[in-house]
Amino acid sequence: MDRIVFMKLVDELYPYLRPGRSPRGDDVLSVEKQIGMTLYYLKDQGSLYMTANSFGVSKSTASVVIRKVCDVITATRGPKYIKLPSNVKEMATLVKGIEDKYGFPQAFGCIDGTHIEIQQLTENPHDYYSYKQKYTINTQAVCDWNGRFLDVEVKWPGSVQDGRVFSNSRINRLLREEKLPMMYKQILPGYDKVPATLIGDPAYPLLPYCMKEYASPRSNEEIDEDIVSQQIALERLQANNNPD
Repeated sequence: MDRIVFMKLVDELYPYLRPGRSPRGDDVLSVEKQIGMTLYYLKDQGSLYMTANSFGVSKSTASVVIRKVCDVITATRGPKYIKLPSNVKEMATLVKGIEDKYGFPQAFGCIDGTHIEIQQLTENPHDYYSYKQKYTINTQAVCDWNGRFLDVEVKWPGSVQDGRVFSNSRINRLLREEKLPMMYKQILPGYDKVPATLIGDPAYPLLPYCMKEYASPRSNEEIDEDIVSQQIALERLQANNNPD
């Protein structure tokens, strides 16, 4: 993150993170320091000890600050930057972006899951033990053609399959109940118009609003390549959260 972007984030969060004393009362923590500490910790599954040492604060102070900053970002910046289209014009922009970049028509986003590693819980730990042989939270995310998140759901134990996460997710409900601003297009002459869709891997169900690649493709390789290419941007965004 360059200085310009960092200072923009500082300006946006300043009203919620005014300078104040650390929890121990031994240091005045500027907004810049609070945000810098949080970004340092989050950049690569950071170590709390290393973060505290790098910023000259105690581990308890670092823990409190990081949690506070994350809560503020989630509550105030999340709804601003991570959002689904609110009108047909925004939906059309998303669809055009994917078609222009990848050549795939009538898709507005790519959906996939990623596993965020956690410490073993004392209650029902087996629920969180994933196929990666680690304790994780299964996180579902949707991104657009430019790698920007449109929707994120972080709450499912690691043992839960991607398909089940999707079936019970908010975005599935919105699409199923047609509560997102939809646009329809006739792809082939003589066939019905189709709605804007998501693109997923074989773990996801094939639905009018969710297209997926073939599980074991024997033909139509070009179609698979188009679908798979949509997922590259999302997988890159997931890389830092992947416990492997």
